[in-house]
Amino acid sequence: MNQFSIKTHCPDCFESSAEVQCKQCGFIKKNSNDINYLPEFTEISENIVIGRVLKSGGFGVVYAGLHEKLNLKIAIKEYFPEKAGLAKRAKNRIFVEACDSKEKEFAQWRDAFFNEAQIIAKFQGKSHIVLVTDVKEKNGTNYMVMERIKGQTLESLLGSVNKQGKLKKNSLMMMPVN
Repeated sequence: MNQFSIKTHCPDCFESSAEVQCKQCGFIKKNSNDINYLPEFTEISENIVIGRVLKSGGFGVVYAGLHEKLNLKIAIKEYFPEKAGLAKRAKNRIFVEACDSKEKEFAQWRDAFFNEAQIIAKFQGKSHIVLVTDVKEKNGTNYMVMERIKGQTLESLLGSVNKQGKLKKNSLMMMPVN
């Protein structure tokens, strides 16, 4: 069992913080009871702990994470196609199961999720592509373990593009220079 709890640690940076607002990173802690997400500080494998939800979409959830032995902040993408109508969370809030009569589709997309991790891993060392460090199969689903990079998402960058396909004025001021 890991040493983390919402009462003693921040689910974003994993530093010791008993306050509602973390003094280390500024994240405001909330006790999440959403049954569609893993409980904060769930261990998905030895040394890998889930934190807060960073993003969720049709086929998965991305969590802040921590590799405990390396003390390395990571991101963990969970294959969980609940919004696509293919999966649901079991009563224990950890195990993922296919919805009734959706087992075949669920398995096909789970395999595609695994293939996505393999494809991304082939681009290791390329700039502007997140590094995939591992894939875990557990709890009826797959998890993609990635480096955690703070910054602008592709989604927000594309939001800076106007109808003519040009970046809106001032959007380049927010982009990092390499």
